[in-house]
Amino acid sequence: MKWLMRWGLVLVMLVVVLPVGVSVLAQDGDDDDEEEQDTGIIFGYNAPEILFPAVLRFPLELNTTPDQLASVILTISQEGDFLGRRFVLDPIEDTIYERTDATTTLIFTWDLSEGALPHLFQEVTYTWQVATLDGGESVATDTFMFEDARQGEWENSGTASPLVLYWYGTLGGNILHDRLTNRYELLAVKTGSQPEFNLVIYEVGARLCETIEDPGADPDADADTGIPVRVSRFIKAPDDNADVGSDAGDEGEESPDEPAIEVFPCSADAYQEFYAQAGFQMVPRTTADIDDLLTITMVRDTYEHIWGTTPVPDWFENGLARFYLRNPGGLDTTLPFARARALQSIDDLQQEPPPDSDLRARWEDESYLLVLYLADEYGADAPFELALAVLDHPDGFDGALFDLTGADQAAVWQSWRDDWLFSERALNAVQWSPYIVDPTPTPTATPTVRPTLPTSTPLPTRTASPSPSSTFEADQPPTSVRLPTQTATAFQLPTNTPLPPGALVPVETPATDSAADDGDGDETDLTSLVGAIAFGLVLIASAILLVGWLRRRR
Repeated sequence: MKWLMRWGLVLVMLVVVLPVGVSVLAQDGDDDDEEEQDTGIIFGYNAPEILFPAVLRFPLELNTTPDQLASVILTISQEGDFLGRRFVLDPIEDTIYERTDATTTLIFTWDLSEGALPHLFQEVTYTWQVATLDGGESVATDTFMFEDARQGEWENSGTASPLVLYWYGTLGGNILHDRLTNRYELLAVKTGSQPEFNLVIYEVGARLCETIEDPGADPDADADTGIPVRVSRFIKAPDDNADVGSDAGDEGEESPDEPAIEVFPCSADAYQEFYAQAGFQMVPRTTADIDDLLTITMVRDTYEHIWGTTPVPDWFENGLARFYLRNPGGLDTTLPFARARALQSIDDLQQEPPPDSDLRARWEDESYLLVLYLADEYGADAPFELALAVLDHPDGFDGALFDLTGADQAAVWQSWRDDWLFSERALNAVQWSPYIVDPTPTPTATPTVRPTLPTSTPLPTRTASPSPSSTFEADQPPTSVRLPTQTATAFQLPTNTPLPPGALVPVETPATDSAADDGDGDETDLTSLVGAIAFGLVLIASAILLVGWLRRRR
């Protein structure tokens, strides 16, 4: 009984004392974490203002004056194969946005047309490293989503790759993804390839760029003087001798109360080029049938890559793309022109469609029906086989077409117009699509079973950034970080004077680690380990003393 009481007391002591010790150690660790998060003289940093696709502008607020700064470095990093970028702000004076007797606000502008960029639609980490002349060092790190944030919240249609589709709005992503995957599988089977598609959809009427008056244009000219640009409110820091907050002293000088505008180049072509360099294809949504539009885009790109520089008539390229759609139609609208002998000639079909919307629609219908005629007359796979035979034939498309039909383009077009368009076979053929295994448009055709493509690694999940609340549509919604030790005025873009374009020329060096390892982490771990061992020894000694005391009491 005495033995049971003795060890019961030991157990109670361990239960009471051990959690206390663990709590103390945990509190020590929390204190260390708080010290690691201390950003020193950095008291404010926002997510960059994304002026897509021109520049990113990073603001930084410091608890010191410019003459006390030794260096300011911005490092950009991202998970994956992006190697990172490292920018040294030199000279620092060129990046000053605002200064007071005790604080400095900097803005670094990153030109997106130069150098490697992070991957789009993925999180980017940016790290500020600031050193002062008295030996002080401060580090601050945050993240942002690299995307055209002013368009709203972006989503994706699913995780199945190689087809990846991004868009904003409500398009019914799951349904759209299923339709496109089905068509992609057919395309992969018929071409023997598995092309990768990263498609970015912009809604009809999306404002990509703003337009301002060209300052260099002749005011008396009748032509449109507007130029597409990306603009941003921006105030240059006042000169050292300027009276901050006063009206402009010299004529022509802008008052600090009137925001200046910094202009960056922007156009629809710039958007297309930017996305192409990032591995995405921008698709403006011009019709309600977005799945058909994306299908045509995928088919055209795939076959253009296969054909390379081999010339293929436009009617076949367009008709083949629409052949991958489920119900392209076109016969009802084409027959009236056929009866009136007003169809476009084969010479017209061999060239790009006319710009007029009505003529273009007729051109597209006739091109598709001509390809459908080949499938009905020579087998369901005839258009696919002809598309691949172009590369191997010494006479290109004309030679491959002659091997299939025994005629040239003009003779095929004439047979299509005179014999096929008004036949019952044409009425039956337009009800068929390559996704229907049976029946085929001709008894001689052999249906092709489409294998299931392998499922790729899902795309990383992302958290959407908040939509901008500013009335100025180029503003990027900030993710501001404020430390409680500073009461400086909050950072706002439209409150100071203009930094001229081109004034900021950062010195860029190859990406390195964001900060050298100073050994603090190892020292903290060692201290915690020694503390834990010492605490354990104290517990053991206490238990031994307690046991000895109990024995003496017997």
